[in-house]
Amino acid sequence: MVTFDICITLLLLLVTLLPLSRHTAWWVRVWDFPRLQLLIISALSGIVQFFLFTHAPWLAGAVLLICLGCCGYQCWWIFPYTRLLKKQVRDAEGYTAHPGIRILVSNVLTPNRQAGKLLKQVRIEAPDVLVAVETDTWWEQQLSVLDQDYPYSVRCPKDNLYGMHVWSRLPLRDAEIQYLVDQQIPSMHMLVTLPEGIEVRLHCVHPMPPSPTENDESQDRDAELVLVGKSVAQAMLPVIVTGDLNDVAWSRTTRLFLKISGLLDPRRAGECTVPLTPDIPCCAGHWIISFTVRSLFWGHCAVWKTSVGPLSIPGAFTVCSAGGAAAGKPGKRG
Repeated sequence: MVTFDICITLLLLLVTLLPLSRHTAWWVRVWDFPRLQLLIISALSGIVQFFLFTHAPWLAGAVLLICLGCCGYQCWWIFPYTRLLKKQVRDAEGYTAHPGIRILVSNVLTPNRQAGKLLKQVRIEAPDVLVAVETDTWWEQQLSVLDQDYPYSVRCPKDNLYGMHVWSRLPLRDAEIQYLVDQQIPSMHMLVTLPEGIEVRLHCVHPMPPSPTENDESQDRDAELVLVGKSVAQAMLPVIVTGDLNDVAWSRTTRLFLKISGLLDPRRAGECTVPLTPDIPCCAGHWIISFTVRSLFWGHCAVWKTSVGPLSIPGAFTVCSAGGAAAGKPGKRG
């Protein structure tokens, strides 16, 4: 029992320290994702093992010290994304009369065939723009019923889990499908025209995550996010980057992306993950609905909520003009 407990403690220490390496292998980068879970496990492990090793105070102290160190290190990464700090992006409440855009993002999970649930969610949320990822030809056919209410669309069906579709009530201009890093992984880039005549740059991305089943390295994902960040860094229009970034808010890659692009992140001091239910066969990291917003002349306001169903985790959010400064440090001007 003692040997087992010591092994658990050393394993926690190992997976805590592994991400310190800049190595891009999936088995290193994957430990960027479950920091909250590792924090909880470290705390519980420290408490339990402290009382188990009453016969060996020095061992109990060593185990407790290691677990506290792991807890502290994970807290250092996670704390900026808790509600204890000031939000980087204001809530949209109170700004609904201002120009704005409402976007629904959903990773449909290609093998899933319950399109009716997503269509119901679209009716409930009534977004201006729907962004659906992991869509294949079957999903395109099922969602084509939206064409009447959402006459503008960009479509790229794929059967490799990286298809992408955008439907919009609002006019789309200069829409492009680009393959920034991999010829099988599309991203979409377009201008959305609001009723007030304001144009918003919308970038939809779904890079491949580091995992044993998809990509052994994180380099492609990191490179795609950096390329998008560089492309919007000097934008003179409001910018929204959305989709399934396959990354967590606190990762080095996301921080670099924000630094390069000058964008603000609504997850900072707000919601950084979405809830999961047992009927969703996926890990939390893969399903984080990630979006980062910057508005050059707008105030930086956004609100989003999640609705969990057996097919996907759609996240709806609204970005409004506030005519003022952001809650946090504003993005740089282009």
